[in-house]
Amino acid sequence: MIVVLVTAAAAYGAKPDIAGSVTRQFKRGLCVVRAGDCERDRAPCVISAKDRRSREHITIAFVHIDQEKGVIVERLSNGMVRLTRTTRGGFGLEGGLGWNLELDFGKVAFGVGGELRAAAMASARAGASVEVPAAQAKVQLERWLADGLKGPRPKPSTVYNEGGIDVTIGATGTIDPVAKADLVLKVDGALGVRKNVETGHRTFYYKRGRALDAALGVGPEGMREVAGLDRRDNTIYGIEVDAHNRPVDFSVSSLTPLRDASDLPLGLRGSGASLLKGDGERVLATERHLDLTVAENLDVAKRFLAAAALERATFGRVKPVVDDLARRLDTGTFDARSYAVASHDKGFSGDVAVGAKFGAGMKQTENVSRLLGALQRDASGQWADSSFCRTQR
Repeated sequence: MIVVLVTAAAAYGAKPDIAGSVTRQFKRGLCVVRAGDCERDRAPCVISAKDRRSREHITIAFVHIDQEKGVIVERLSNGMVRLTRTTRGGFGLEGGLGWNLELDFGKVAFGVGGELRAAAMASARAGASVEVPAAQAKVQLERWLADGLKGPRPKPSTVYNEGGIDVTIGATGTIDPVAKADLVLKVDGALGVRKNVETGHRTFYYKRGRALDAALGVGPEGMREVAGLDRRDNTIYGIEVDAHNRPVDFSVSSLTPLRDASDLPLGLRGSGASLLKGDGERVLATERHLDLTVAENLDVAKRFLAAAALERATFGRVKPVVDDLARRLDTGTFDARSYAVASHDKGFSGDVAVGAKFGAGMKQTENVSRLLGALQRDASGQWADSSFCRTQR
């Protein structure tokens, strides 16, 4: 299993100084001269997003089959809108003990039952994105939704394909809308490739997720949490190559819950107050990039990937390599953004299991996110408001 990178900026500060600005421009000039990857710190960010998905599943004996399709609408800070259509199919084994029935109509939900369950699933996912002006986005989105996401589509700017394995162990007890208890451990991983159709660049990535959810909910509005434990870590490691197969970028991006300052990376705790705006559920998205057109950076990235692949065989003795990469990442770009998130579900599911499991269900989910704060680390190691996020806010 690939090691989680936990790196921190060496310096603190809310505003970039003149020296940092000069250093950044000097580094950009050197990058342009060597035909490097020079625009990461100028990329537009996601201001808001709406992710709509529909999923159906059926379980017969120990065989579980599901399929999912969706559309994601992201408003970018450069005034464009990115539309993404996704499809997913899963096949695997699932067993359990107990029974469960859930009906969710959005504002009103009902559930009853209790179940122990375990599942191992193989899945494949694909998607295509297109960026259009905001005025065109609404028309295109309505067309996709009207034809069930099967109609003609404009030429995509980005496409991706991935395959992976999910393992879940959990227990649920429900007397909804009176009370509900959950305990779920989930581990998943996927390998994929994403291609920029316009430039020919490809990103080969490994996506890893781990989650431990333990919650107790009571109340007439369904799952109103009164006590719980929520530990989630979704990390993606990527290597980007250009149209000539030359490595140009190594990236580490992550998405984690953001409850308070203790969930911030260590180097951000002194300057990340702007990320902790608002109440309710929040997530922290971080993104780090390392320019692989620099020979030293490429060498460190190669050694990290080789060591990580052999981690089990070497009993985890890869810390020196991880430390080398962490120091190199401190010289690259680092973006941290916080989002307010909300989820709305509708659907039904029912199953019964005595070892073998029989059941079926359908679920529609809408996840909405809104940018709260955005910081970027400059070349001097200081954190400042990201100008490319506040441009169109």
